[in-house]
Amino acid sequence: MRSKTYVACQAWCTPLATQILTSISSGYPFLKDYNSFIPGVAVTASHFAILGLSLINVPTVEDMRVKVEIKRARKTLENYRKTPGLPTEELEKIDEALLALRSKEIAACLTNVDHSLAVLTRAQQEDTK
Repeated sequence: MRSKTYVACQAWCTPLATQILTSISSGYPFLKDYNSFIPGVAVTASHFAILGLSLINVPTVEDMRVKVEIKRARKTLENYRKTPGLPTEELEKIDEALLALRSKEIAACLTNVDHSLAVLTRAQQEDTK
């Protein structure tokens, strides 16, 4: 998860966790003494919620957008390819576009793997310090 996304999730989850914890503590009178700890517990709870979301690999909006665009482009190109009576030059252009699309998918996969490895390496280096 990118740092800007993490901060945005943190900004959204912390007030939500605060509201939930406040409503829980208002229902139980013996928890009134612990109301001063609610903001800190809310931050911790939101961190764990965000980490949980990142562990189950919830895709970002950008990831979803890319998948939809690739699917749409592939479907469009395959529909063009099925058109009867297309000249050979157009079929070659469509095939080249499909190959370019596949190459971009492969490059995106490799970029994601490189990013994950870089994050892992950085985390391992920080652990050894």
